[in-house]
Amino acid sequence: MSDMGLPVLRRVPGWLTVDGAGPDLLQELLDRYEAEIRQRCVPLWESMRPGLSRGEIVDRLGAAGLPAPEELVVWWMWHDGHELPHHGGLLGREQISLASAV
Repeated sequence: MSDMGLPVLRRVPGWLTVDGAGPDLLQELLDRYEAEIRQRCVPLWESMRPGLSRGEIVDRLGAAGLPAPEELVVWWMWHDGHELPHHGGLLGREQISLASAV
């Protein structure tokens, strides 16, 4: 873990990863990110759509012929993009909706 308590990135062939990567770690990090958004960028927080249900995510991905890895389910159960176009969160990246991703 880094000084901030975040997992340390390490390079694997063609990718970056962290020890313990998986849906549980993703949920933990999203919860921490949400706390930062709420504290530092209220307009961004207020623009975020609620998350989708597991069934909606699995069905939409399945209809597009795509699998539903647990990390994607966690991601879109957390939030499903923004109500209005938002140009970057605290990390300079916008969370896109499932519909936009598909």
